[in-house]
Amino acid sequence: MASLPPLPFEDTSIILPADLSQMLGVSLSTLERWRCQGGGPAFLKIGRRRVGYRTGAVKRWLEQQERANTA
Repeated sequence: MASLPPLPFEDTSIILPADLSQMLGVSLSTLERWRCQGGGPAFLKIGRRRVGYRTGAVKRWLEQQERANTA
């Protein structure tokens, strides 16, 4: 499996959906579904149609996904 590109260092950096999709190894439609259903990392609405993710929000979300078991 190829290694994922690292998240930008600055927590206020904005990541576009296409880049986040590649970083997480999920499809753009998965990110869209998460946004519609209230899952996934918090996002920003930029204008009428653009969406972005703050690096800090993605890092916090990833930390919340860590599990010790499947229960």
